[in-house]
Amino acid sequence: MAKAKIYELDIVRAFAILAVLLIHATSDGTVDLRTGSRAHVLFIAVNKLSNFAVPVFFLLSGLVLFYYLFNGWLQHPDRLKFNLPEFLEELKWADTGYHLYFMIIILQFYAIFPLMVTLARSFRWFARGLVWVGIVVQAGTYIYNHWIGEIPHLSTLCIQYFAAYCIGGAIGIRYGAFKEWLNRNIWWVACLGTALGFMLAGLFELSAFGLDLGQTVYFLLFNSYAAIIGMVLIYAGSFLRERLPRLTVLLNSLGAASFGVYFIHPSLLSAWRNFIVPPVGSAEYYYSFLASTLLIIIVPWLIVLVLKKVKFSWILFGK
Repeated sequence: MAKAKIYELDIVRAFAILAVLLIHATSDGTVDLRTGSRAHVLFIAVNKLSNFAVPVFFLLSGLVLFYYLFNGWLQHPDRLKFNLPEFLEELKWADTGYHLYFMIIILQFYAIFPLMVTLARSFRWFARGLVWVGIVVQAGTYIYNHWIGEIPHLSTLCIQYFAAYCIGGAIGIRYGAFKEWLNRNIWWVACLGTALGFMLAGLFELSAFGLDLGQTVYFLLFNSYAAIIGMVLIYAGSFLRERLPRLTVLLNSLGAASFGVYFIHPSLLSAWRNFIVPPVGSAEYYYSFLASTLLIIIVPWLIVLVLKKVKFSWILFGK
């Protein structure tokens, strides 16, 4: 029996792609503006509070894969083979664009999914402890890379985001039970996510004045914030669907177009910044920021909507 679609996830994707766009749109301001100025503080806050974006996309990937395929997976253990050295040798590293690492990591998560779902279906402890599997793998990766030896191409390896993927997988396996728990506990979950987000932003504000709390604190805050906010956004998606149907239609459209928006927006933003160079800190600088932000939201969105009318466009942008 086919699983029902989780409609709120398109709304989560919409918020996640908006966060991606805000990270890129505010990136120049976090460097250009005078440290300590109100504008600099605001740009840092928006930029860092949006840092949940990429981990939330990986959380959604794990959630969707395990939700739809965990109970319907047909496995043949004798045919399941995974050669790690061969996989790493064949992998094409994402060195050609600052946003392409995402696709390389997504492909890795899809590649290892048969192994992950087979282990989860074969060993009950693995399925029940999937969250801890993700945390242990990612924490172990961080410990090794930080204190023992550098891991080549770590920024384009899925183990860098393994906790988010496994948290999503655990949610997908028990989505109904998770929603019930989330509905009962949303207030403290939302408060915790908000606190972690402002702590993360504060960490960068302090570092601008020379107070560095270390990479480990950043690692813990970044990953905790993303996981908790991912849960909050799932609740927000359900809430908006029930209370604000017109806004839901708009967010569903953006969420469904998020893949194409992700690919198209960097070229538009780069072109804008090459041709429009206002004086830093001037009124024109802030108008340019607002205009470029609207540009990279609206234009890629419209392009995807138009292209989706073309036959077989789902291959590029999804259905």
